[in-house]
This record gives sequence, structure tokens and C-alpha cells, in this order.
Amino acid sequence: MGEAIIGAAVQVLVEKLIAVATADIGTIFGVKNELTRLKDSFTMIQAFLHDASKRQVEEESVTMWLKKLEDVAYEADNLLDEFNYQIIRREVEFRNRKVCFFFCFTIPLLFRSKMARKIKDVNMKLEMINRDANTYDLHRRLADCPIFLPPVVETNSMAVDPIFLGRKDDASMIINMLVNPSDDVVSVVPIVGMGGIGKTTLARSILNDQQIEQRFNAKAWACVSGYSGSITSIFKRILESLTNNGGMLMSDEAILKHLKEELNGKRYLLVLDDLWDVERKCWEDFKSSLLGINSNKGNFIIVTTRSKDVGEVVNPMYQHSLRELSSDDCWDIIKMRAFANQEEVSEHLENIGRKIASRCGGLPLAANMIAGIYEERQ
Repeated sequence: MGEAIIGAAVQVLVEKLIAVATADIGTIFGVKNELTRLKDSFTMIQAFLHDASKRQVEEESVTMWLKKLEDVAYEADNLLDEFNYQIIRREVEFRNRKVCFFFCFTIPLLFRSKMARKIKDVNMKLEMINRDANTYDLHRRLADCPIFLPPVVETNSMAVDPIFLGRKDDASMIINMLVNPSDDVVSVVPIVGMGGIGKTTLARSILNDQQIEQRFNAKAWACVSGYSGSITSIFKRILESLTNNGGMLMSDEAILKHLKEELNGKRYLLVLDDLWDVERKCWEDFKSSLLGINSNKGNFIIVTTRSKDVGEVVNPMYQHSLRELSSDDCWDIIKMRAFANQEEVSEHLENIGRKIASRCGGLPLAANMIAGIYEERQ
């Protein structure tokens, strides 16, 4: 399971780097280029992990390569924790506005100098690890594609879910919002969190809940990660979900006409999954169009997004933020999937499993991926 352990660590790092980039912290502290190099290096290294895991048993040099990668991965993880601390500190200072001008700007300057040196050092180590991978003739998997990227979900929410644990309270809270009577025609619930934290899985669970089935007589799921700025493209995906008819060629007017026919007289719940960016005006235009399509009260939209800014655009008053799972929850996910056919898990395997779970960074995606790899090898 060496590939799985380190692969999970690398996946967590890539997701943290995305979160850091989203917060513009790299630009603010003058280390954007170094952070980009760090992300690109880890993404490239992911492609070597599959081959390395197969060869580590017989080749000591490959085992040492994996160990070096693991050490550098955790070194980089500690650096990113420092960045995340700075993000939180800046947000608190901005809200309170009680910290003096000098303090606010001298600390980042000191931080910039220290972090730039540390990141450059990590990048140099990663370059050596990449060179060693070529020296050991490690092969990339799937034309350099990372093995730990989440699967692409289009307009179908009924794909096989990963193990869903640790989100019961989140699901109950959102379901209660959705089933309670509302005087608004359209209400929006943004689910915000870093990649791999379980936003999509939570939204699927909610959409398929029995209370939701009884409350809403029209439900649609649209993956909008490729959103191009045209609200019509979102309406097209919603219509495809409602009609189970993909690839339809229609004019903008025809799409809205058919959507109105599908939603006429119904209370609907829409899920817009993985919305990366949206301008406030575009979002208001989208909601206004929905009001023209269906004026019944009590309709809802769930939006999953990594961006706090997007969450605030779609609902300035409320965003449901997902926290990392506990190590125990991650272990339960691994156990339920990897050891599903075993009545009992040995103490030795449990100790290993719990150690792996503690390295998942609280991400259910990482736990599910690790369990899936172990399951395939049995």
C-alpha cells in the first residue's frame, strides 16, 4: 500500500496548493511562481507512483525513492500549514481591523523571505526526485495523468457513491433547511470546502434522501466545473439531467422553453456541482431566469464549490463549510471498503490502517482511493 499512502499525501498537498492559490496568498507573499512549481512537481510525480509501487518489493533503490518522496511530501505539507495559518490570520485581521498598519505589513515581508527559501529548497529536492525517477526508469501512468484525481461526474448523480461516513450532521442540517417551508421562490445553499473533502458525495446523499424525495417532485444534477460564463450552458445541463437526454442541440430560447415545460407547477431541487467561479451579475441573471421559468415557492439550489468567494456570491448570508473528517472516520471508510469481506480485521492490519487513515488529511476522497487500491489488489 506504499503507493496509496504516499499518493494520498500527494493528493492532499495538491488540494492544499489549489486552496492556497484560490486565496491569492502566493501573489500576496510573492511566492506564486514557486508554489506553482511545487504543485506541478507533485502532479508529475503522481504519475510515477503506480510503477514505483509494483517495483519497490524487488528493487531497494525504488523503495528509497519512495521514502525520499514521502519525507519531502510531509516537509511540503508543513509549509502549506504555515500558509493556511497566514490565510486565517489575515482574514481575522481584515474583519477586526484592529491591527496596526506596521504589524500587518512587516509580518508578511518576514514570512515571504522565510517561506521563499523553504519552498525553493523543497522544489530543488523534488527536481532531484523527478530526475531519479527517470534514472530508475520509472514509467508514467496514463500519459502523465495523476492517479488520484477525482472522477469526472457529468449530469448524472446516480453514479456509485464512495463510502459516505462522518457527514451525518452536515446532511441533517441541510436537509432540514430544504424541507422546511420557505416564502422564497428560489433559495440557495452553498456547500464550501477544499477538493476531496466530500462536497459532491454529501450533495448526492442529500439529493437521494427519502425526505427530499417526498418534498421535491423535480430534481436535477448538473456538473458545472467547465462553466464558461454562459448561464445557458448551465440551463442546458439541468435540462439534460431532467430529461435524461444528453447532447441536445437547441437554441437558447428552446432550452428555456423546454425547461419551463419540465418544471411547470413543480417544486424543484437543483444541484450545481463544482462551481469554480461566477460573476455576481451572471448569478443574478441565472436566478432571474429561474423566477421566469417557475414562480412557485420553496424551490432550492445546492451549489458545491471550493471557493469561499463563490459561496458568498450565490448566498451572501450563509455558506455551509465542510471540515476535515477525523482519523477515526477515515479509518472507518478504509475498513468498510477494503475489508468488507472480512468478519474481523487483525490487530496488525488495523494498526497499519489507522496509521494510513491519519495521513489522509481528513479527506474522504483520499480514504476511499486508498481503500479502492487495496481492494483491487486482493
